[in-house]
Amino acid sequence: MKEKTQQITEHQCIQGWTAIGEMGGVPVSYILNLSKPLPNARYVVFHSLVTGEKLENGKGDPTR
Repeated sequence: MKEKTQQITEHQCIQGWTAIGEMGGVPVSYILNLSKPLPNARYVVFHSLVTGEKLENGKGDPTR
């Protein structure tokens, strides 16, 4: 398993607001290497859950 990384990012919106977010996890490149997308794939969609969070469809593990 790849080690978790941390990143702090400042987002400056063109509408005038600024937000600072702290994110952690593995690089997207690591996930792509595990999932082996088709060579002609142009997009990727993935969902990230915070501990105890569930998706709108009710899926997700509330204990993780």
